[in-house]
Formats: sequence, C-alpha cells, structure tokens
Amino acid sequence: MKLGGNPENLREQDDKAVTASIEAWQDSARKRSADVAVVIVDLKRQGAKSLRQIAAGLNEREVRTARGSKWTAIAVSRALSLAARVAA
Repeated sequence: MKLGGNPENLREQDDKAVTASIEAWQDSARKRSADVAVVIVDLKRQGAKSLRQIAAGLNEREVRTARGSKWTAIAVSRALSLAARVAA
C-alpha cells in the first residue's frame, strides 16, 4: 500500500499557509499601528515633543507594545515609521 501523493501538492499547500499567515500578521500589525497612531497624535496635541515623552505618555496610559512591553523611544520611532508606511 502506497501512502502520500505528489509532494509538490504539499509544498504548494505549505506555501499558501505561510503566505496566509504572513498576510494575517501584517494586517494585525497595520491595525495595531493605526490604533497606536491615534494615541500618539493625542499625546502630541497635549505637548509631547520627543520620542521619550511619547513613550512616557503611552506607558502612563498603560498602552503596551504588541509584545506586551513598555514603550521606549526606539519602539515609538518604529511605530511611527510603520504608521507612515501604512498611510502611504
């Protein structure tokens, strides 16, 4: 008895699954970026000018990064870069 089939079919399914996973992750990142951007705009309106001030404001509001960490100036910079790419 021979089991299996054409290995190319499995590779195609794997490729489709990986592509779907990446697209889902990217969609989630875009949505989160948009949500955080709204808070950042509000912080800027309230006078936050530096990346550190924005990070402090996000932490005071208990907004966490995608991985659940506190915000740093670098994380804010990356979030702003992502928001700019998504908006473009």
